[in-house]
Amino acid sequence: MNSAATCYYCFLADHPRTKRRLCLAMAFSALTLVSPAQQQHSPKPLDPLSPAELRNAKLLVRSAPEVKRALGEENFTICSVDFVSPKVPLSGTGESTRKARVIAYNRDTNRAIAATVDLTGNRLVDIQPIDSQDVPLAPEEAREAKTIALEDGRVQALVKRKPAEFKIDAILLQSSEQTDPCNADRCVALSFQRGGEYIAGTSVIVNLSKKTVSVQSATH
Repeated sequence: MNSAATCYYCFLADHPRTKRRLCLAMAFSALTLVSPAQQQHSPKPLDPLSPAELRNAKLLVRSAPEVKRALGEENFTICSVDFVSPKVPLSGTGESTRKARVIAYNRDTNRAIAATVDLTGNRLVDIQPIDSQDVPLAPEEAREAKTIALEDGRVQALVKRKPAEFKIDAILLQSSEQTDPCNADRCVALSFQRGGEYIAGTSVIVNLSKKTVSVQSATH
């Protein structure tokens, strides 16, 4: 609002005949301008988590001292954030609280937790330890695995030093063999696709725990 407009409104506000009309006009304008924004930022009970809620859920978990104690160190990864559907009791009223389930994992200590956060009340509700084998692959872990792999000369030769031409898929690899490093370590299997076709006959496995790459060709 410029200075001329400010003086004009102040003059009207001081005028006994226009004070009520001005207040009503301003209130009407405020409702007209604010209400749509408020509706836009107020998710319904069954709506998926918004980007703001996802950020808040991660922040609540990262800043919680209980989580840091449970995982052993502050350097942990948020692997997933999922919406928790509200319970619907027999009365049919349901819960109005928005909640999320956050899985966090510390690769150094091999500890993992599942935390429930109350996004409406902005607080941590519950923390439960879970088996590290049940932890999904985090997006940042997939990116890390790709970066480590593409620094390996064998992988560079595989993609003919043109990684931008390939779509790289990453999946978590877990082994039941006690002698396999991927039984205890965090491993990721990568597949390379170009033009709708995968490179066959070669497996690329990245051990995130040891920062190593294994490239093996299939034997016939």
